[in-house]
Amino acid sequence: MLDWKALADQRLSRLVKVEHDCAIFHDRLDRLRSEHDALLLINDGRLESLHALQKSAERYEQIVMELAQKCASMEASRSWRVTAPLRNFSTRVRWIKSSALAALRWVIRGARLGRAFSRIAPTLHARVRSRLHP
Repeated sequence: MLDWKALADQRLSRLVKVEHDCAIFHDRLDRLRSEHDALLLINDGRLESLHALQKSAERYEQIVMELAQKCASMEASRSWRVTAPLRNFSTRVRWIKSSALAALRWVIRGARLGRAFSRIAPTLHARVRSRLHP
């Protein structure tokens, strides 16, 4: 014969256990929902900043295109073509000047040459050194 009281107690303990598990799952679900909402807010903020960055990038691309167009129109102008030899000449002069300064620095820094130069022409050596190392 069935013991109804034992069966009822057994089912009641199982029901209590299931209700306890259900409460735990509801708490966990609430925590997950709040974490989800927080992540959605973070994601919305990131999306807004991404859109702002995209707009900035588009503006900068537009500025670059305008500057490239202005540069191309300037380089196509008659004055740019006429002054090309002058710009070329001044570039070469700057290169020669920097090369000459580098050679003078090498002479002054060189142990033997620097000492010889300072013995032969001490005032010139001092003037050149002060110009090269202000």
